[in-house]
Amino acid sequence: MTVVEIKQQIVERLDTINDTDFLNKMLRMAKGNSKEMDHFTDAELELLREADKEIEDGNFYTHEEANKKMREWLN
Repeated sequence: MTVVEIKQQIVERLDTINDTDFLNKMLRMAKGNSKEMDHFTDAELELLREADKEIEDGNFYTHEEANKKMREWLN
């Protein structure tokens, strides 16, 4: 496949995509900033921040506690 054919296929595919996060990542990659690309959406990053906050606040179960709760639930 020639370079022109590859570019045509990329453009045709991009014309069908409406996902803003995906398109922004593609733009960063096209500009040569692929090392800076994140792999999470803004919503996913917010969930990760919330989870970090819960851990900092001590709102979590240890592995043993989680296993005990799971055994209780299964019974």
